[in-house]
Amino acid sequence: MAQSFVHEEIVINAPLSAVWALMGCFEDMSPWFPSAAECSADRVGVGAVRRLLMPDGGELLEEQTAR
Repeated sequence: MAQSFVHEEIVINAPLSAVWALMGCFEDMSPWFPSAAECSADRVGVGAVRRLLMPDGGELLEEQTAR
């Protein structure tokens, strides 16, 4: 299967502490991305790879490259 890479950056108009409280755990997206059927990561920190399993069987892999 071919891999494709996407890079996305956004600006969130909210206090940093509020954003990190909601989205700070790379290993668990369930608080803010409930569409994923399953979310796991192979480790914690930079270099970790997150696996999202979607309800239709699709899979997304994301690497944490910075923190």
